[in-house]
Amino acid sequence: MDEYTRIAELLESGKITAEEAQRLLEALEEAVRPGPSGGDGAVELAVRLRRAELSLVVREEASEPRLEAEVEGVTLERAEGGWRLYDRSEGLDPGGLLGFLRGALLRQVALAVPPGTRVRLHLGQGTLRSQGRLGALEGELGQGTARIEEVVRVRFELGQGTLVVGWAEALDLELGQGTIEASARLAEGRHRVEAGMGTVRVGLLEGSDVRMRLESGLGSVRLIQGGRVRDEGQRRRGALEATLGSGRARLDVESGLGTVEVRLP
Repeated sequence: MDEYTRIAELLESGKITAEEAQRLLEALEEAVRPGPSGGDGAVELAVRLRRAELSLVVREEASEPRLEAEVEGVTLERAEGGWRLYDRSEGLDPGGLLGFLRGALLRQVALAVPPGTRVRLHLGQGTLRSQGRLGALEGELGQGTARIEEVVRVRFELGQGTLVVGWAEALDLELGQGTIEASARLAEGRHRVEAGMGTVRVGLLEGSDVRMRLESGLGSVRLIQGGRVRDEGQRRRGALEATLGSGRARLDVESGLGTVEVRLP
């Protein structure tokens, strides 16, 4: 259940007033405002959509974000520190606000962005697809599918569904229920991939230098190399520990209920 549906149910049951619901909506909007520029010239983009099929395409010639086609009810505008893409409100009275929260259409939104764009995303329900290399992605998706082709740094939370990361250099992924698949070159820092219930597969790419711990509360744990389960590392209480290279980076992979699998180059 996404945050908009939760607010709608609280409003419909009389547990909060229309004014309180509006303040909660404003808090959601504030949570995805563009952050301060890092001074490297990268574009900052904040996205807040209730239900959408969102496509982010990196275009080399783009200097700022642009909608590939106008979408009714969706606005892209400059904001302090960057750009914002968001749903427009349809009224603040109790009936209108409830309709705004519960009756949002599943919009198809295609957005072109410059290389290296940093994205902050809140999507209640739907899909996210990115093509090309993003500088960073910090996202939340209540229910649906996210397929991220390339991103330098990714921090993503998915309530239920499928999350796929094709290439990254920093991972912080969390899933309630479903499947995570990620490929990354991890050479420094600390990284985490975690699922409450579901399958977690991580592929380490050439150049990775990482110490790892794999764990499943109830399920299987596998470390694979050359298409075979590699019988190295120390197992204890459903965990497997191993090192690739000198272990400069740290990777923790965990599933409460399900399969954990890490593939080595």
